[in-house]
Amino acid sequence: MAAYKANRFYASDDWNTQVNFTLNGNFMGSDVITTDNSSISITVTDPDAQADPGDNTGKIEIFYGIPESGYNATILVSNTGSNSISFAHITSLGSRYYYYIKITQVDRDIIWTSPIWIFSNAIILPIVLTQFTGTQKKDGIKLNWTTAQEINADYFDIEHSMDGNQFEKTGMVYSRYQNTSSPTSYEFSDMVPKKGINFYRLKQFDMDGHFRYSAIIPVHFNQTVVKAIKINPNPVSNNLNMTITVAENAEIIFKIYDAEGRQVKRITAYVNAGKNMVSTDISGLANRNYIVVLIINNKRIAETKFVKQ
Repeated sequence: MAAYKANRFYASDDWNTQVNFTLNGNFMGSDVITTDNSSISITVTDPDAQADPGDNTGKIEIFYGIPESGYNATILVSNTGSNSISFAHITSLGSRYYYYIKITQVDRDIIWTSPIWIFSNAIILPIVLTQFTGTQKKDGIKLNWTTAQEINADYFDIEHSMDGNQFEKTGMVYSRYQNTSSPTSYEFSDMVPKKGINFYRLKQFDMDGHFRYSAIIPVHFNQTVVKAIKINPNPVSNNLNMTITVAENAEIIFKIYDAEGRQVKRITAYVNAGKNMVSTDISGLANRNYIVVLIINNKRIAETKFVKQ
């Protein structure tokens, strides 16, 4: 899903051919503002090529065009009999270009990549972002990003969306150095994400108040329904008292197993978001160790142990 959102995909007649297409270090699907000429690199690999010569790369063609020019893209350069090509395209400042790749295998299977768009600009960007990722960490989402350079950088607004279109500010992080040519890493934790796919982007401000948005990244958040479970007292005599803290209203099935894995008791309880008390009579159980397994929608989501005495 992250690859689709970032346009990092390609169409291929061969099911397992891999294409690595970059421009100035940016992957296919990128929209780049750069002060440099276009340094294009393509590498094609196919794990079947050694056993099947037809899966070798026959030709690589680099196409380029000018957006909204009214003209079709044309071949910039090509080669044959090689699985890689590197080429530097001299660009005009103030101009926009796009590039994409056509790969033809020996057996005539064809691969088309998605494009990379560039704007060749003489203005040096205050912030050059090289990485922006997000991962779930317990009950929140942790965002990490790295800048390659910062010139009069001020701060980052972190913006959040549930549909990838309508964004709201969810936090802010100040630039560490304002001016640096060294890689600088940042992090931010969103402790109130929503269940499902959350979208994030950075709004990067410089000291003059100008700003630029980063690419949008999706992060899947699998909310843990049961946040805590505690048995008190433990060991237990006749009544098993469990304090359950949950993130949302739910129906929970509690299955009690003995040390041999036999189910000896089952109860169902309806709990509300927050802290709940669930009790059951276990006076008829033998004095020994037991495991309580919590199940929601046929999924095992938590467990705990107790001793009956």
